[in-house]
Amino acid sequence: MIRKKKPNTMNMEQPEAVQTNRAYVRFVHLSPNAPSVDITLPNGPALFSDVTFEETTEYIEVRPATYTLQVRPARNTNQVVLSVPNVTLEPGKVYTVYAVGLLNEDPALSALYLEDGV
Repeated sequence: MIRKKKPNTMNMEQPEAVQTNRAYVRFVHLSPNAPSVDITLPNGPALFSDVTFEETTEYIEVRPATYTLQVRPARNTNQVVLSVPNVTLEPGKVYTVYAVGLLNEDPALSALYLEDGV
């Protein structure tokens, strides 16, 4: 049986109207053995919900600040599989957070966050 891979459909377009007093962020799930995930703030709401492997979310607008992001299995508010402290999102800038690596294997699950369009 031949299994076809889902094509990578990562949208490279940035938000149309970037406000100079806001920051923009999206998430890309690139961990092949991790389940669908939610990206949350500690004790806060999900910023992105039920993100599957190879999925790229839409950008969301946030208040510029330094955040700790938490990666959790989708719909599991008790388990954190990755905590990403000191994610600084500056005003007027656009970012992508990438989850890479493997869950409970090597190379370990980690996150990269990069400013887009630089």
